[in-house]
Amino acid sequence: MKTFSLQHGSAGSRHTFLRSPLIALALALLALGMPGSASAEPSQGRPNRLDVKEAVMELLQGEKIPTSEQLWQVGSEVDSALADVINDKDISGRTRLIAVKCLGYFQSKRARLMLRSLVTDPAWQKPYRIVAIVALGQSMGMEAFDDIRGYCLDSDADVRLSCVRSLGLMGGNRAIGLLEDLQLREVDASVQKAISESLQQLRTLPWKETP
Repeated sequence: MKTFSLQHGSAGSRHTFLRSPLIALALALLALGMPGSASAEPSQGRPNRLDVKEAVMELLQGEKIPTSEQLWQVGSEVDSALADVINDKDISGRTRLIAVKCLGYFQSKRARLMLRSLVTDPAWQKPYRIVAIVALGQSMGMEAFDDIRGYCLDSDADVRLSCVRSLGLMGGNRAIGLLEDLQLREVDASVQKAISESLQQLRTLPWKETP
């Protein structure tokens, strides 16, 4: 277990608590934001499923989080390979969490089903859920609004934080309205900060409503 410190409140008091390394990594992934959605053309040919998974694993285990373009170059079944990595309990938690984040690049049915399962199935541990909440917002846009809304008042501040990040990626009037409502009731300083940042971004940057 690792010890982390967060600062809360205007008085600058510090609260020290224990976090598992996996949760710490999940929160770090939330802070990185999400690059653009996958839109590049897949590489030609149809390598077998095991080859695709191994190629994806090599990218996920690199020093930097792979881009959607890098993943697309592996092949057209890359989203399925990411889901295979996530489901493989013999693979390290770090690699599986990065796979969850990268699945948010894709808008395919298999990507959305996997992300929805990660968010809604209680069998998945918290680190996977909080990364998947953001990835689902990235993948589905406003289509994920109802899936995410139910977790915005969760008793766990980390879950609420991930919801705020997800709403910030969605954009649109419904997301802004919900963020404004959450701002009035949120008591955790880190979540309040994230709400303010998301609202500022959505009010100043152009965004498109999802049809």
